[in-house]
Amino acid sequence: PDSKAVLTLVRELTLRFPEHVHALLGNHELNLLLDRARSPSGGRYLEYAYAAAHPAQYEAWLPEGERTEDLDGVLRSLHDALLSVYRRGLHAQGVQMVPDGPSSIVEFVRPKAARPRVADALRRWQRAYMRGVSSDSPLGEFLHRPLSVHLAGTVFVHGGLAEELLDRELPHSPSAPVRPLDSLEALDELNARWLNATGGHAPPRPGETRASAEAAALAQSDLVAFASEMVEYRGLHGSYAGRYADRHSRRGRRRAAPPEQVACDRVAAVLRRLNVSRIAVGHTPEDSVRVRCGGRLLALDSTLSRSFRAHGNYYCDEQMEREEPRICAPRREACEGQIVRLERRDARAAWVLHVVESEPDIERDEGAVEDMKLELR
Repeated sequence: PDSKAVLTLVRELTLRFPEHVHALLGNHELNLLLDRARSPSGGRYLEYAYAAAHPAQYEAWLPEGERTEDLDGVLRSLHDALLSVYRRGLHAQGVQMVPDGPSSIVEFVRPKAARPRVADALRRWQRAYMRGVSSDSPLGEFLHRPLSVHLAGTVFVHGGLAEELLDRELPHSPSAPVRPLDSLEALDELNARWLNATGGHAPPRPGETRASAEAAALAQSDLVAFASEMVEYRGLHGSYAGRYADRHSRRGRRRAAPPEQVACDRVAAVLRRLNVSRIAVGHTPEDSVRVRCGGRLLALDSTLSRSFRAHGNYYCDEQMEREEPRICAPRREACEGQIVRLERRDARAAWVLHVVESEPDIERDEGAVEDMKLELR
């Protein structure tokens, strides 16, 4: 529910410390970029009744003149409707956060007499949200982030990298030859081309804004497929290893390899191809940071968000916590989760990985992570 404040903070950090803060594209940001080119009630990501845009965030995106006194009442009606949907398991069966139509969340608002008011508010709120993240707004421009970064002998990417992705060739470009995505230089080129994906759009048509022309150009770019895989892929985690079929999951064995082994085989293959020491990923949350595959995989998503830690993908509030704690567990105010810090004494020393707890003065030293290059085969 605090997405605007989070985006504002991270943007300010990247502007203030550009050499030290690197914000990467995630799956939510990618879907929001694509939502710019989608029409309302046209399958937009923000219209999901879970896991996308919490309705409590909309107030922060409203201009001062649109913040009505009845905002809390409308929000209460939406949360009550959402709780009804969650209790019946309908959130994954087509119910959407749209103001109109048979699948609209408004159909679950009680009393029926309140529905026109709630529908009108939801329509205005979502318009304000999309204005706030359009490409001609400061936060909207910030959302178009790089896909990866190489720091401290580590490739950082939101979801992960599949070996099969590294076999693919970057789409043809007048300024660059066709090349596979199997080196740090190729990842850098992908970043540069991704960040310029709106640069070659056709001039806006009559009645079309520059922002909408850029949104359409990005949505139609061949690079979206690369971005989508890099922010969504989870095959480097043992718990998801079996969901992806590749040479590591088959290997011609009579019996399937253990999932953790399959995941680590994939990690090793990617690191060999890129000639780096380790890969760090987010996207797959657990309660803590995980150091896997002998320090080669850093799974960094430790569920730092208090709301997500308590509610998962549901759009809950305090009243829903009281009424249905089975669905909306009470949110703890204390911070939980960890972050990691990689440091070394000098350029020849090994990197040392520190896992830093949310509680002050608690730090778990994972020891030296050798900064060695894997031999190319």
